[in-house]
Amino acid sequence: PMSLRVRSTAALGFTMLNATVGVAAAVEWSDHQWGLWMPALMGLGLYVGYRLWMHERHRQDRLEVLQGASHEIQVALGGDSLEGSIAREVRRTFGAATVDLVLPGPSDDRMRLVRAVGDDLVTERGVVGTALPTTWRDVLGSQRGIRRDVPRSELAIDPTVLEGAHSVLAAPVPIAETANGLIALIDREAKVGAWPPDELALLETLATQVAVTLRNAQLIESVEARARENEYLARHDTLTGLPNRDWLRRLIDAALADPAGSPAGVLVVYLSGFKELVETLGHDNADNVLRAVAARLTAAAGPGWLVGRLDGHELAVVVPAPAGEDRLREIAGELIERLHEPFTVDDLRLGLSSRIGLVAVRDDGADARTLLRRAEGAVTHAIGNDLEIGEYEVARDVHSPVRMALVGELRRALEERELTVLYQPKLSLATDRIVGGEALVRWMHPTRGMVPPDEFIPVAEHSNVLRPMTLFVLDMALARCEAWRQT
Repeated sequence: PMSLRVRSTAALGFTMLNATVGVAAAVEWSDHQWGLWMPALMGLGLYVGYRLWMHERHRQDRLEVLQGASHEIQVALGGDSLEGSIAREVRRTFGAATVDLVLPGPSDDRMRLVRAVGDDLVTERGVVGTALPTTWRDVLGSQRGIRRDVPRSELAIDPTVLEGAHSVLAAPVPIAETANGLIALIDREAKVGAWPPDELALLETLATQVAVTLRNAQLIESVEARARENEYLARHDTLTGLPNRDWLRRLIDAALADPAGSPAGVLVVYLSGFKELVETLGHDNADNVLRAVAARLTAAAGPGWLVGRLDGHELAVVVPAPAGEDRLREIAGELIERLHEPFTVDDLRLGLSSRIGLVAVRDDGADARTLLRRAEGAVTHAIGNDLEIGEYEVARDVHSPVRMALVGELRRALEERELTVLYQPKLSLATDRIVGGEALVRWMHPTRGMVPPDEFIPVAEHSNVLRPMTLFVLDMALARCEAWRQT
């Protein structure tokens, strides 16, 4: 179907054609007594047709402007200041001197006033509902648009802006069933007269579109807020608010990938006796203690540190470079001292012991999962040996690639007789005689040279190489004893 403008243009052309034919006929019939009335009637028809065409064209133009304004408001939906953009666009569309956008506030008696004056000036502030002009309250109460000439004293929310205001258009913005706002146009630019009556219908139409946009914005904000909340809950421990194991691991991996921010070491804090604390004081009080522990560790953390909760009563502290191993030991001791200070629960002062396992970051390509596993292994070693601080050692790490390679090489060394046994005599100070001796195993590696015993013996102790190595040393020592007897 043809557009309104096309139909209007066609009607105008048809009217002009009829008028031309009529004029020609009047000239031809001028000797008739009614001939002089024909031009007048044709002129009147032409005038009426032209006015109808101009009215429809103006209406079509306004509808197109309204459509453009609706589009711009929709575009502003993803912007930083949606309300300000709406107020500016409405002011531009209608050519208003001032536009007030009144929206529901944080409480029933508070409203938000967004005002656009000129091209750029947008102000926003809270307003008590009863302080709004009477016209504004009438619109909010009746939920119907108003076209009214209003004395400026009634609009004196801000006399410096509204000085001389006299013509107002206001339409409701139905945001919700129980929460509504309004759009008010105060004066036309350059004071060109009162608002035409047909502008109110356009404003009401645009106000409905504004309401849809604002409801969509609220929905988007609600969805985004829920997404942010879900993301936070997925990344953080709900009890302490600290990063959980998975998120802490990702943060460590990101730091390892950054040459400028690589961590120096990872400390795992184990709270000893926490299970007994739960059984004695209950879960709620134990949770309070755990929150207090998290707060103390967070307070002790320096710039760039990471503090997270791994699970149960294990927490982790990641120390950034350039701290060395000595500094990591100092930090571990300082944290233990902090945690030794009593915790107050229900007027009870409770002491809580802790163990810390630490691992320094080395150039061996270890990722966050590996570093945390090593630090937890160091904690296990500290618990088993009644130590406050346990340090990671490759020899105790059953999952270490270096250790696994060393086990293979040690097995090969036994087969190829690379191990040797040295003997250390025991001298009796009373008799000044040798009363015994010790057999000490040593490993001369073909490429690495002498391997220290504190490096390969713990490996043997935690693998199936210990038994054949023990038998080898016994064979060598007994053979040497027999040789000594024969000499």
